[in-house]
Amino acid sequence: MNDDVSSGSVPVSEHLGDNQAEEGKTAEAEKEVSPAGWTQSRLRGMVDFGFKNPGWLAMFMLSRVEAVRSVQRLVAQVPDCARFRKLPRVTSEVDLSEVAGSLEERGIFQGLQLSEDVVEGINRFARETPCFANGELDMPMKWNLPHEEADSFGEPVIIGDYLSKIHDCEEIRSIWEDRQLLEIAAHYLKAEPKLNRSRLWWSYARGEQEDEGVNLATFAQDRFHFDIHDWRTLKFFFYLNRVDEGSGAHLFINGSHRGHALAEQFTLRRGAERGRLEQRYGSENVVMVTGDAGFGWVEDPYGFHTGTKVLRGDRLMLEVAFGVSEESPAGVHNPAI
Repeated sequence: MNDDVSSGSVPVSEHLGDNQAEEGKTAEAEKEVSPAGWTQSRLRGMVDFGFKNPGWLAMFMLSRVEAVRSVQRLVAQVPDCARFRKLPRVTSEVDLSEVAGSLEERGIFQGLQLSEDVVEGINRFARETPCFANGELDMPMKWNLPHEEADSFGEPVIIGDYLSKIHDCEEIRSIWEDRQLLEIAAHYLKAEPKLNRSRLWWSYARGEQEDEGVNLATFAQDRFHFDIHDWRTLKFFFYLNRVDEGSGAHLFINGSHRGHALAEQFTLRRGAERGRLEQRYGSENVVMVTGDAGFGWVEDPYGFHTGTKVLRGDRLMLEVAFGVSEESPAGVHNPAI
């Protein structure tokens, strides 16, 4: 499902006019967030999809249960990766055994790097291609519009997501077929990796202003959570510009891809308070990921993670997720689920 306008934006009733005020209230209700961290419309969409696709519904309910995950990994086998080695590589070479060991122990490995050409190509694409305010198809915009015309949409613009347009970016498509990433995914998932989700998005700087009426958790900011997209999933992330503390750094809790509380396994709850997680896993295991343009990492999204509010500079980030199923409701380009 993972980030600006001034705090003095026009109230919904004034912006729409008296005759449309009720419609505005309805739209606002659609954006209310459930305890599980989803908007009402998103939750309805998931329920709808689940009834039409019972196999996915079974996955969504059972894949969060650690006993089920353990049995699956026990019986699964790593596929033959020979064919991947014939594909091109756009990431710098890493020690695959080191990556595998870090993923098993901590749930994350840092140290991937995109080539300069790929980073430059994706940045060029991001500046030349319209994105969508807060990931909404009916709100296309230039990537820097939130700074030039802050009140264009009458609501804070937290992110600009490129959605399905990323298919038009040759450099992103090359990452989807990077032989090293596919081999890492195959070994960890113990299955033929299937690309089931990919995103490119801006997270806009909002400074120290108060975010009244904005729930950053809906944009995966400042709220630890885990993701369920498939029976088993592995996600690769890459910064496309320099990111440090204060510019939207990613946080991950080492070891949190195991040991979830029963409430997290047997309810729809995906989020948890940082203090509670620190008590469970240790505050020393909360790691902040920072790096230059092109820096990347890979993590098991069943581990607890979150983005952070961007105080300065706009963050551009790419996500590439592999699962084990032929079809996922998240879709290659759709961050909705």
